[in-house]
Amino acid sequence: DNELLPPSQRMPSQTEKEGTGPLDRKHLLDHLKKQAQNSKVGEDYVPFIPKSKPKVEEEQKEEVVKKPKDVFSNEFDDILNELDEEDIAELASELGMHGLLNQAQSRGDPGASLKTKCTPKPTIDYDYDPPQSTDLLEAITSLEDNDPYLTELNLNNHSLITSQHIFQILDALKTNTYLETLSMANVSLDDRHTSSLAEALRENEMLKSLNLESNRLTITGLKAVIKALADNSSLKEIRLANQIARGGHRVEADIAKMLENNTTLLKFGYAFTSNGPRFQVEKFLMRNTDM
Repeated sequence: DNELLPPSQRMPSQTEKEGTGPLDRKHLLDHLKKQAQNSKVGEDYVPFIPKSKPKVEEEQKEEVVKKPKDVFSNEFDDILNELDEEDIAELASELGMHGLLNQAQSRGDPGASLKTKCTPKPTIDYDYDPPQSTDLLEAITSLEDNDPYLTELNLNNHSLITSQHIFQILDALKTNTYLETLSMANVSLDDRHTSSLAEALRENEMLKSLNLESNRLTITGLKAVIKALADNSSLKEIRLANQIARGGHRVEADIAKMLENNTTLLKFGYAFTSNGPRFQVEKFLMRNTDM
């Protein structure tokens, strides 16, 4: 016998009737259903009549509301009403009803009350940064005039600064010999200003700290600024974190390589995502510190 053949081809025919044609499943089911409905089986035969089953309405059951049992009988009501808080707390402690007691009553502190005292937390007054009050035009004029009293300029979050003002500040920075700290965080400085900024970093010999955080520098602009640090001999700290540039390991490796030629930088504010370039930059900064 070949097991791969269907049973109809392995077994000989066991009927003497001739075939009536291919199988018609619907016709066969209709025929069997008709025979079942017309057949009379048993003495209690009831003919099949198609109809929907009637809905049986359920009787509404009355809800039985159980009343809570009285813990104390009515004869103790008058006695309990005459007790003060200390007596009730002592009675609850003797009966083991510690859920009615607070921590002070559980310890037996004198004068402890059943009433819970809610003490509000004192409000905390946060010291928010005041709005930028630096006179922008006066600061730019002092910077251009090389004012010896202007050694620190903070323009962070200045709402009135424009792109033209940034160009004026960078152009004045090229020849200024007194400014040591310049902060220009969140002033919308972008790649259009990087050429003037790089030139200012190469020519200025007095600036020691520069903050350019939270601006709009891309990877191209960021590299242009860092590349100019190789020719700068005065800057000790620069902050470039939180830009729109999102560089990966290769970009951060290029940044680290550019900082190798700088010998004065001691602090570099940038959020590295790769350990290799970050450790390399830290090594260069430690080298500059030891020099």
